[in-house]
Amino acid sequence: RLNSLKKMAAVNPMLLDVELGTIKSCNNNEKTNLMDYFKKQQVRILVSWHNFKNTPSNKKLRAVLEEMRAYSNYIKMVTTANDIEDSIRILDLYKNAPGLVLIAFAMGESGILSRIFSTLLKRTATAPFTYAALEKPIAPGQMTLEQMKRLYNRIDVSPCSN
Repeated sequence: RLNSLKKMAAVNPMLLDVELGTIKSCNNNEKTNLMDYFKKQQVRILVSWHNFKNTPSNKKLRAVLEEMRAYSNYIKMVTTANDIEDSIRILDLYKNAPGLVLIAFAMGESGILSRIFSTLLKRTATAPFTYAALEKPIAPGQMTLEQMKRLYNRIDVSPCSN
């Protein structure tokens, strides 16, 4: 995994998505300190964290967000929504994200609303983008690009306005 990340970093991507767990495990070893390598290569990273079982409490979500903030201002937090309240809870993270470029939403049928609203919140921060599938969804609750365009057009929002 480390070699793959270094190869990707070598092509100077706009952002390189790296899981929080990977960063933490590679930063425990002085020889493989991943963050030092990225800084040396001048690569911006998007620190990501996924919970495929549920959406933790607000306290746990904020704690993970603060841990991630130590590594980058670009953060992606994705949980699994078991009900609508989970979607609302993940969207509440935008209230606590000053100075961050945050992408936070929930997977699953109950998470669809969070995927849509993460880019539309206007009172606080908004996600710079969301994720859609070109053809077949690859994650639970993910919509296709065509579905996303149709939905945003129906609510009179350009999918590229943010």
